[in-house]
Amino acid sequence: MAAGKKTPHRHASGTIALSAPVRICGHLWMLSPSPLRVLSVSVVGILFALCATADGEGQPAAAEATPLFNVEAAAPLPPETAAEAAARHAKVAKRRAGTAVICHRGAMEMATQNTLSAYRAAMEAGADGLEIDFRRTRDGILVMFHDEGVDGLLDAFGRIPDFYHEELLLHRHNSPQGLTAPEERVPTFRATLALARQHAALLHLDIKEPGIDAEVLRALRDADMLDHVVSINHYNSETIRQEARIRPLPYKKGLDDGDCDPEPVRAALELPGQMVMLDDPRLTLTELGRPASPPKPAPPARAVPVAAPPVDELLNALFEQPSATLPPRLAAARLVNYYCVKAPGIVLARVPPLRASVKANIAWTLGMAARHHPGTVTAEVRSTLLLLLDDADPAVRAEAAWAVGRAKIHQAVPRLVAILDAEPACARRFATTPADRADDIKAIRLRAAAAWALGQIGQPKPEAVAALRRCIEHRGLHFDIAYHALDGAMAARALGELKAASAVPALVRVIQRDDPLLEPVVSKRADVPFRPTHRSWWDFRLKMEATAALGAIGTAEARRTLEAFLAPPEAKAQAVWPSLQRDAAEALCGMKAEDSHRIVTGLLAHPQMAVRRVAILACLRSPTPARAAALKATAPWATPWLP
Repeated sequence: MAAGKKTPHRHASGTIALSAPVRICGHLWMLSPSPLRVLSVSVVGILFALCATADGEGQPAAAEATPLFNVEAAAPLPPETAAEAAARHAKVAKRRAGTAVICHRGAMEMATQNTLSAYRAAMEAGADGLEIDFRRTRDGILVMFHDEGVDGLLDAFGRIPDFYHEELLLHRHNSPQGLTAPEERVPTFRATLALARQHAALLHLDIKEPGIDAEVLRALRDADMLDHVVSINHYNSETIRQEARIRPLPYKKGLDDGDCDPEPVRAALELPGQMVMLDDPRLTLTELGRPASPPKPAPPARAVPVAAPPVDELLNALFEQPSATLPPRLAAARLVNYYCVKAPGIVLARVPPLRASVKANIAWTLGMAARHHPGTVTAEVRSTLLLLLDDADPAVRAEAAWAVGRAKIHQAVPRLVAILDAEPACARRFATTPADRADDIKAIRLRAAAAWALGQIGQPKPEAVAALRRCIEHRGLHFDIAYHALDGAMAARALGELKAASAVPALVRVIQRDDPLLEPVVSKRADVPFRPTHRSWWDFRLKMEATAALGAIGTAEARRTLEAFLAPPEAKAQAVWPSLQRDAAEALCGMKAEDSHRIVTGLLAHPQMAVRRVAILACLRSPTPARAAALKATAPWATPWLP
């Protein structure tokens, strides 16, 4: 070879690295519509840069990488000696013999529900066990999650079975509470078993989906933890209930809103049975003569270097090549997890082809990389996402809307407003055919993503606020509770994030609305898994988000409205939304008002137990001298729990 002429390096796949930009973009020039042709030229430099900066100038990246999160779903439980196992079983037997305090989804007033932090806080506080909820991911990993839809807790839409486990790891909790660390994610059953075995925790099993009870039972047997199980919900659990070595215990009562009030706690402890279930164990433990210990935050989890999957393998799967061995979305999740900073450049080097599923996965990859590393949002990333936001396919546009929200791309606001203004048919009727219902889910997801993105971008332009107001009043109707009014709920959340004072009247209307359009959900014609006793309950997600939005907006008008909701409701209003007073109290306690201590002091004296409970917990979570004094005067039993 002539002197000075560089030998082209080859990747493991056999492709010549330095010729790849020209080869790929040449194909794109012929195959792509004109806007993408322009973009394909600009990304030639990106791919050359990536090739040039790889280890060894064009060589494959290093075999090891430090991921955002270590994936340990299939790791074995920590080893246990015979002596440790005997001590654990003895402690479990002692718990079973006394009055057992079971924390519902963990100590969910001390940390985000169904997280390892909530489970750990419950056991460190002195509880005896945990009520845990099971669901299974798309790739078969058992995880702990209660809700039908994920949007209430995570920055995502859909159900747990829609997500690969590694994809789920990349989604944050919307508002981590108390002891929950920002990096904490939905826990696996394996991790929960390890924690429960360490603390000799009793377990109440609530299996939310059919067909996974045999796997749960097998894991319990393998972990030598059958004696930990003290209760099993009757549905989805036939295989477990047939296991003779599992011996359920009877409950005294579930305390619900009464776990912070001495009178209902004492009354429950007098009842026959061996267990009480509650959200906050502190008062019950005190009444049992077992004062709660303050739980401590867990040390932050740190990812460690591991063998990274080859980039070529992930790209082949992402672009749905015939040689691919991974599902495309799983490949996208691994690109972000292992190559987050470089992922946008790697992906943009192949500009999306015309196939909708590929474009949707690329939008997801770019958005998720932006969420975890904002510095990845380059001009090329912005241009690509704006192009995808104009795509004809609603699934592509929905993923692009999520992505522009994560990347906080201000130029997307007019496009997002246009999405919200295109009112779908499901805003006026429930679909009656499977095809129409599937189309309605796509429309609701698209509007929900657009509304969510407007809140994340944070530009309270009048046209954006107006579109969000229209969306909450004309939300999508669906018999699938995971999607019904999801668009309206995300619009309400966005109005709160934008502190849109002009939206207060519209928010109040949807909270108080008893919409006749919801009548099919209580009629015999309704194709719903459960039938609410009042039709307006089907709007629960929208009403909860609208009430919280009033607290986030925080104006004098919003506060007066929330305080009015605390008045004893008429029978009709109570039927429309039974938890309105509790939701209003939580919104008031979260307001950043100058006289917030006065608000909380008033709530501590409220006649409704659920409202008083909200105020007590607010004083404990965010104590001030004024709140501590009010707590001592109205709920002295709670003062030992002040930090």
